[in-house]
Amino acid sequence: SGNNAVLDLGARIDFTFHGDKVFHIAPDAKLTIMPASQFSLYVKAGGGEHRNTLSSLYDCAPFVQPYAQNRFSHIPLTADAGITIGPFRGFHFDLYGGYAIANDWLMPAFMDDSRICLFEQIDMKGWRVGAALGYKYNDIVELKASFEAAPQKYDRGYYLWRDRAKNVLDASLRVTPISALDITAGFELRTKRAMWSVYPDVDLSDPGNINWDEYQPTEVSLGNMSNLKLGALYRIDSQWSAFVRGENLLNKKCLLPGNIPMQGLTGLVGVTYKF
Repeated sequence: SGNNAVLDLGARIDFTFHGDKVFHIAPDAKLTIMPASQFSLYVKAGGGEHRNTLSSLYDCAPFVQPYAQNRFSHIPLTADAGITIGPFRGFHFDLYGGYAIANDWLMPAFMDDSRICLFEQIDMKGWRVGAALGYKYNDIVELKASFEAAPQKYDRGYYLWRDRAKNVLDASLRVTPISALDITAGFELRTKRAMWSVYPDVDLSDPGNINWDEYQPTEVSLGNMSNLKLGALYRIDSQWSAFVRGENLLNKKCLLPGNIPMQGLTGLVGVTYKF
């Protein structure tokens, strides 16, 4: 550690049962360098065991079969690096990228044309790159926008994007005209989403005659996903607040993993109380 650099070195050791191996070790390290107050860069490495809980799979595929839980995935390595320039008059710019290896990672798959969503254990490898721009003016206006890209194939791609999107655009805006009111807007675009059929063109009623070594997974498009969001939050006092928000305001159509149509325009109105 110094005035302009901080280095953290460590390792993550996991003991798991009912998996491929009991003992796993992965790096846990980060180097941050700040040669100037408005410029910094970082390099970090990580990994470790990942338990695929049923709730985490539901977040990806609401109609997943319940027996898909309690499988462990192993992440031998995640390597990330990035630079931050700014802030200059409220603006800052980030450029980043990374590479990851995830073994036995659960990726959505489906059987033929059915709407049964399965999770197939795949050894995934892949990289992603991205750029982000931010702006903040006191506590009145905050703007964020980012664009990320990750090439995708059957066993290649960014493992955390389970919809296998190749490009992701994300933008958000918060305006606070008075201290009690937040008005928010957001837009997300995920392009070239896809999933893979597990057993195409086979007769599952007679599995004994299937040559599993010869089947070839087939890529199926899920369509681009876009989501325009608007919302407002009003703080009545320190404990009570009221909110209204809407999503998919353009009523765009696409498919969730498992060939399930995504919900159209939705809205929610409510109140919250903090204890």
